[in-house]
Amino acid sequence: MKPMDMLHALPSDPASAREPLTRARWPWVVSGIVIVSGLLCAPLAYGVIGTITHARLAKRSLQVAYVQMGGLDFKGAESSLQVTRTELLAARSLWQWVGTFRAIPWVGTHIRSIDHLFEAGSIGLDSASEMLRAALHVQAAFDAVSHAPDIALGVAEHRSFHDLSREEKRTVLVGIDQALPAIRAAREKALIALEAWDRIPQDRLFPPLRTALIPITKALATFRDRSQVMVDLAGLVLPMMGYPQPKTYIVLLQNADEMRPTGGFIGAVGVMRFDGGELTDQAFQDVYTFDRSASSTLLGSAPEPLKRELGVDAWYLRDSNWSPDAPQTAERISRLFQDQGWLAASVSSTHVDLADGVIFLEPGVFASLLRFTGPITVYGTTFSADGFFEQLQYAVEVGFVKQGIPVEERKKIMVTLGNAIVARLADEPARRWMDLFDLGLDAFVHRDVMVVMRDPSLGRAFDVRGWSGRARTADQDELWVVDANLAALKTDGVMSKEVHYSVDASDPVGLVATVRLNYTNTNRAITWKYTRYRDYVRVFVPEGSELISSEGAMAKDLNQGQGRVLPGQVDVMKDLGKTVFGAFWSIEPGETRSLSFTYRLPPRVRTPLLEKGMYTILVQKQPGSKQRLTLELRLGKKIKEAMPSEAAQEYGDDRYRATMDVDTDKMIQIKVE
Repeated sequence: MKPMDMLHALPSDPASAREPLTRARWPWVVSGIVIVSGLLCAPLAYGVIGTITHARLAKRSLQVAYVQMGGLDFKGAESSLQVTRTELLAARSLWQWVGTFRAIPWVGTHIRSIDHLFEAGSIGLDSASEMLRAALHVQAAFDAVSHAPDIALGVAEHRSFHDLSREEKRTVLVGIDQALPAIRAAREKALIALEAWDRIPQDRLFPPLRTALIPITKALATFRDRSQVMVDLAGLVLPMMGYPQPKTYIVLLQNADEMRPTGGFIGAVGVMRFDGGELTDQAFQDVYTFDRSASSTLLGSAPEPLKRELGVDAWYLRDSNWSPDAPQTAERISRLFQDQGWLAASVSSTHVDLADGVIFLEPGVFASLLRFTGPITVYGTTFSADGFFEQLQYAVEVGFVKQGIPVEERKKIMVTLGNAIVARLADEPARRWMDLFDLGLDAFVHRDVMVVMRDPSLGRAFDVRGWSGRARTADQDELWVVDANLAALKTDGVMSKEVHYSVDASDPVGLVATVRLNYTNTNRAITWKYTRYRDYVRVFVPEGSELISSEGAMAKDLNQGQGRVLPGQVDVMKDLGKTVFGAFWSIEPGETRSLSFTYRLPPRVRTPLLEKGMYTILVQKQPGSKQRLTLELRLGKKIKEAMPSEAAQEYGDDRYRATMDVDTDKMIQIKVE
């Protein structure tokens, strides 16, 4: 080729000369980026996948441990917990591969959350292991009694509490006493674990990790909470059962189908005395038997709503639980028993003038006990757990007439049935004692049983656990809905009660709250058992709250108002360190009615929200009640964290909305941005 031709063959644009070379490099560049990204992300993927795998294995072994604990196989449960620990450690080791990503903002948040999760899981497992060792110690105490030389015929595990001598019963109590230090040490670790759980923003966890790990956290949290209740009750059982000193109690049998402030109308009252774990005395009577022998002025003038709605002036034992604060009622009744000499007359073994405590019992306790013992027959009637309420109420309201029993003795069947249940429990074999202990835990947690002790240290122990029925004090917001059935028979048993609580932060003057009660009388006819629901309700709110408006209060029920709804007054008062709104209303059979109170909350509720972005509300449970609560809280800023959490579809706005059963006291905590 000629030089001139070669010159014309060169490209006229220098950039076009580089184009083939640039195109050739792009696949290498892309490949390099992919390889580098893969190398960087490989540790993250490896750590995440490995963590999920071992977390799932830990979950399975933990589930096995629960089954074993339920079967009292504490040694097997301890072994399964060790497997859980091994898998959790393996997951934690693999998680170290993602350490370099902690500096990345969004990813780092999740990584640190998992770090806290592992820390809490490790502490929780330590606590669970120590609790098991304590359980083994207690079990050893039972075994020591079972294999004592003087226990003949080799029927140890089938022996009952009734079979044991007083000395053997003391041996069991001593064994529990010796186990308490180990149990308390485990409780301390459980509390540390709780703090670790609280640092985990669970709603921000990476979904696959949350799916694998959250069940473990919930299981351990449940175990921790249950174990703590076991620790608390174990430490109180000893003095309650008369060890080392005898204890005498006034016992109130309340009927939640006829709701009163501490849990129900007091139908029967008795005295029980324990000495070294043994029930040495018990005597129960119809509450009207006590009232007929008491001075009509002993308790003073009846509370105003009782005077107004029931037309009574004297305040008797049957109405003594007007305050929802159980210790107030206990003090009033103890004084009454002391002044009338009823306590000394009920205890035969020794002269006792002053009770060591007052025990409040709900009917749910007896239904649970019958489920434990099986059906029991008294006076020709077989009582079972499922039909207990209906059978007992029929016997004391209608059946006694057919049997020719005088009206003043109609509730003796309750005493006879109670004695039969106690006797059956005393005959239960030792292998079922832990099941009975568990039943007691549930009764305390759900306030089917409340105990008020005269001894200050024991009283405080019951108070701090919420087992005395003492009114609690909230740091910020609070709500306590307390019903009082006034001549409405047993209609609480067919009432559906919904409570809706809302807060609006849009008012510049202060937070405005509204409590709306929607009650339905599901029974459609008036019978010997059910009628229109006549209720004096009190709503306890933060002290300093100011009532703005109210709707639904009635002056009389429809029968008294000749078919017309007569508007009633709202009583505004102070009690138990709270502001109280009280009102009478009535719901006819088959009818739904609403009663609402709108009020401005005091500054102490709003200040933490403005300054710290924090809002808390304590919702207290009225013993014996069945309320369904819906919270709708508009706090003016986007919700950052909440406990308990909302449903997933509710995330991402400035409104907290949740619905729950008020089966125990509830503490709701919310953080806003």
